[in-house]
Amino acid sequence: MKDLLLTLSMIVFIASSCDHRSRENYTSGDESEVTGSSPSAPTVEEVKRQEVRNNIEKYIEVHVSPDPKYLGGYKSFYVEMENQSDYAVDYYSLNIEVYQSSGALYDTKMAEIFEVPAHSKKGAFTSGCNRGSSYKLTHVILRSKDLGMY
Repeated sequence: MKDLLLTLSMIVFIASSCDHRSRENYTSGDESEVTGSSPSAPTVEEVKRQEVRNNIEKYIEVHVSPDPKYLGGYKSFYVEMENQSDYAVDYYSLNIEVYQSSGALYDTKMAEIFEVPAHSKKGAFTSGCNRGSSYKLTHVILRSKDLGMY
């Protein structure tokens, strides 16, 4: 019982001394020590950019329209990128992996799209291949000066 009272009294003493120090800092007028804020707190625009960078897949959509050949393979691929963010995208690159019906990788094509303004779409063609029955997209690079991703 004595140990419990001693422990409780120590907790109360520590809590009251911590509270006392924070009141001293507040009365001394040094607000940065009380709030813990740094002089260079992020602006609303910086927070918004960070949110877009962290969730870029919500703002960038990619659609691929293959042009299949009659006897297999693809004549070409049309890749369209839709930028739904408030920031321009300077460069976007992705790989199109073409697979044979056996599941083996046959070829890899690269598509590049340059300078997509905010809230707009832009597309590009890339060459096809002689074989292949399916394809898979692999996103490679996204660069944007507006987002600080360069």
